[in-house]
Amino acid sequence: MIPSRSHAAIVIVNPKAGRGDGGSVARRAVDRLTTHGWDAEVLSTSRPGEATALARDESSGASLVVAVGGDGTASEVAEGLMSLDDRPAMAVVPAGSGCDLARNLGIGGIEAGLDALEAGATRDMDLGRIELQGEDGAFSRYFVLTTGTGFSASVIRSATTRVKRLFRSKTYAVAGVLGAVRYRPPMMRWSVDGETGEGRVFNVVVSNAEIEAGGARMSPGATAFDGKLWVAVWHGSSALAGLWRMRLIFGGSHVEHPAITYTAGSVVTIDSDPPVGIQVDGEVPGRTPARFEVVPGALRVVVGQAPGLTRCP
Repeated sequence: MIPSRSHAAIVIVNPKAGRGDGGSVARRAVDRLTTHGWDAEVLSTSRPGEATALARDESSGASLVVAVGGDGTASEVAEGLMSLDDRPAMAVVPAGSGCDLARNLGIGGIEAGLDALEAGATRDMDLGRIELQGEDGAFSRYFVLTTGTGFSASVIRSATTRVKRLFRSKTYAVAGVLGAVRYRPPMMRWSVDGETGEGRVFNVVVSNAEIEAGGARMSPGATAFDGKLWVAVWHGSSALAGLWRMRLIFGGSHVEHPAITYTAGSVVTIDSDPPVGIQVDGEVPGRTPARFEVVPGALRVVVGQAPGLTRCP
């Protein structure tokens, strides 16, 4: 159940989420919480990164922080909470163009997220931590769901605000085609718990859970509660061939393809020539070289009752 050090809750919302419906969803979350005796307030974001600052600076004394929006909002909230020594639990009410974290937590949509607030069931979720290169040198951050380099970063860069607005749940399928047009697979070097590899690579995905990219089973068998990172290396120099294999990700059968190596571990490193961008929970904040590690049971989260692969609006 949700820790009961206090009955205070913070609801952090991206008001532009869900075609501008984020604010109304946040108010519904507050209504659910107050009905059950919580003292809850809404804090709205107005720029990228603000959810992290709000979670870090405004959640002192709270037992629960609710992220209302897409995967980006949830990732930012988790990042802020990880800077605290005494962390409240985190809940997710999916209201954005991407709700993959909610799917992995058994929450299939807005109503399921609100119901999960009432039920209050929680688990200790793993996070990933990545060290990568930015404009001002090396830096680190946490991720809740997925990271990747190569084609993954190209897809994220192609998933512009306009594409998301036009294509909604089909955003990443459309962005995949756009990304393949401009992507050239580089030479990469990688290791998973000391086991190394090298070659020309279309894509590398390092995941904390099974479902990403709009409901795809990108890392079949993975969960956010198994103490592992799951690594898929897509070998090959042909972007067209790699894109063709992408059709298999929604069923999860891509990992059986002989051109894909799939394994799990605790520590992963990736380098490339030339350096390439790295996507982290749907953003591309830096580039290779990078180091990834799992942080088991890092954050208490509210979970739902639905199976992992569920539909979101």
